[in-house]
Amino acid sequence: MSVKACQMAREKAFTLMQQLYTANKEKQRKRKEKFQEKRNVYRSEQEKKDVKRQQKQREERKKVFRMMGRAEQQKRKT
Repeated sequence: MSVKACQMAREKAFTLMQQLYTANKEKQRKRKEKFQEKRNVYRSEQEKKDVKRQQKQREERKKVFRMMGRAEQQKRKT
């Protein structure tokens, strides 16, 4: 092989490796974006559940305090 042929082969190999590297990086970027999107959806769902849970706890506390207040009033009446 001549020197030029070897040099061209190296350039082709280098170009091919660069293309593979670029394609791999693009796949990784897409995978990361997809993961982030799923994570954001999960977080929003968890936040909604937390809000509902807190609201339910607040209502339960109100019930307890109402019952305690009624019991207190009945004790005062007797």
